[in-house]
Amino acid sequence: MPNPGNCWGIFRNPYYWYDYEQKTCKFFSSCGVPGTEGKQNFFYDEDECNTICASVHTVKTKDCLIDWGQSNINGDLEGDFKWAFNTHEANCKIYEKHAGYPTPLLFNSWFECRDSCYDKDDKDE
Repeated sequence: MPNPGNCWGIFRNPYYWYDYEQKTCKFFSSCGVPGTEGKQNFFYDEDECNTICASVHTVKTKDCLIDWGQSNINGDLEGDFKWAFNTHEANCKIYEKHAGYPTPLLFNSWFECRDSCYDKDDKDE
């Protein structure tokens, strides 16, 4: 975990760091820029951490790492949606086409996306 710094005040800045053992981005707060121990593994938001670290260490093929933008569609909806691995969330999400972004690998279900993109031990069924 990154060094939270010397806290003399109450205000703490929000950051994220990548946990290599759990393969996930985790929140932490600091009284300033994290100390030297954390400079190479701290991010200003979860999106940046997921895009740079979590997604790369989660997938079994780089073909799943196509940045197609953010999905604004709720995953609980029912319907005939396509699914794709979303690098911003390091998870399979309902695909939503965005102008200026390439089309990623598309799947018929979250399970198909998971089976095609995740390393076997990364996600439970």
